Amino acid sequence: MDVGIGLPALLHDVTPERLLEWARRADAGPFSTISTGELLTTPGYDAVVTLAATAVVTERVRLMTNVLAVPLHNAGVLAKQLATICRISGGRVVLGAGIGGKKPVLFGITGDPAAHSNFPDFDAAPAPYRDRAQRFEGQIALMRRIWLGESAAPGTPPVGPPPVRPGGPELLVGGFAQAALERAARLADGVTIFEHGGDTEKVASYFAVATEAWARTGRPEPRRVASCHFAVGPRAEDHKANYLATHYGHLPPESRAKIGSAIAVGDQRVTTVLREFEAIGADEVVFVPMASDLEQVDALAQLV
Repeated sequence: MDVGIGLPALLHDVTPERLLEWARRADAGPFSTISTGELLTTPGYDAVVTLAATAVVTERVRLMTNVLAVPLHNAGVLAKQLATICRISGGRVVLGAGIGGKKPVLFGITGDPAAHSNFPDFDAAPAPYRDRAQRFEGQIALMRRIWLGESAAPGTPPVGPPPVRPGGPELLVGGFAQAALERAARLADGVTIFEHGGDTEKVASYFAVATEAWARTGRPEPRRVASCHFAVGPRAEDHKANYLATHYGHLPPESRAKIGSAIAVGDQRVTTVLREFEAIGADEVVFVPMASDLEQVDALAQLV
């Protein structure tokens, strides 16, 4: 089983220097992948730009979006951006993609949170929230045509550059609903499942649904990627508490407590997650940081 590590690109205190050094250390370590998620209405860094920057300072690891809300983007432009990173990195890009969900504003809420839009990223893009699943399928089809060198629209020249990997980056679809996993079986090379605390039973159930969906299509089994939060070392609990207070600071205390109760941290938890996810057939597990301290990379590398 491969082991990847998330970048601290969405954490409020990360500096550009620390972000790039994190990527360098991950590339020099035992990790298979570095990844970053996407949240528009936060102080965090843009996922696509972050991967472009880390492509320059790494040589080996896969560069993964985990996940990119494709309906927030212009598909033709996104296809060119990802193909460009693919060329720069020598074909190391993995597109973890989803349709986007109800993500409340994570920072800067004033007044009653209920008065704010449930779809701030879509409002800010701006992009329509309705029919995003249908749009997603069309966007993936368009990007794949572009990556094959076909015209994006009648009478237009092809969009370059051609990606290193024939047909474009590996595509993993993220999601939990039956519809999302069925969509993945039609469109993707595999699935990527995020579970805050690494609940093996939940992730195994999603893997099983995905595997059954793939079997109905007659295709080979999907690549199965799981991800969860981590914090290690003597300050692991402090890192977790700070993360809950900042990343989920908009939520009522009881909601933060519920999320916090699902996340176990510490060195022993990492070794348990590695054993459990390998047992349920994960091809890769990606640990998503709750702190940007560079010691987190080194400590996780030692545990892996």
